[in-house]
Amino acid sequence: MSSLSPQSRIDALADWLLDGAPGATDSGSVVARIGEDLRAAGVPVDRISAFVRTLHPTVVGRAFRWSTGQPVEVFEPSHEAFIKSSVFTNSPVRVVVDSQRELHMKIGPKGTPQKYPVLDDLAAEDFVDYFAAPLVFTTGETHAISFATKAEVGFSDTPAGFTLLTEADEAPWGC
Repeated sequence: MSSLSPQSRIDALADWLLDGAPGATDSGSVVARIGEDLRAAGVPVDRISAFVRTLHPTVVGRAFRWSTGQPVEVFEPSHEAFIKSSVFTNSPVRVVVDSQRELHMKIGPKGTPQKYPVLDDLAAEDFVDYFAAPLVFTTGETHAISFATKAEVGFSDTPAGFTLLTEADEAPWGC
């Protein structure tokens, strides 16, 4: 697989997602594979967060966070705690879910106020660039995925592979 070009690696990842992520045991392993494969393709992603809403009486959805070299973290926030919190109400993910449009933002230096609190948190951890995209399922439901990097160069204006991956309707993000 090391002889594949970066674009071939991204194409293979998109095909794997469209095929239903064969071999993946859960949604966390899907997010981990996306991160690992993007890095192998030369995309300087250091963190991925995916949020998928669910029909559950107490849990609003599931959030998956992958960071380079770390196991995937899974969060299941309650409706009350999440929907009313500034983590959601004042976040780029909310903008992406509501608008169904991508959002690419450079993150300023530590200590520089950012447009969204989550970007302040990312700046404190030395992240320099952020890209979020909607995951619009064929049912019309909109979920979201975000990518962040610590690489000084950041992401390009149109981060390679992200749009292709997020257009894979009904990708295996199930809850």
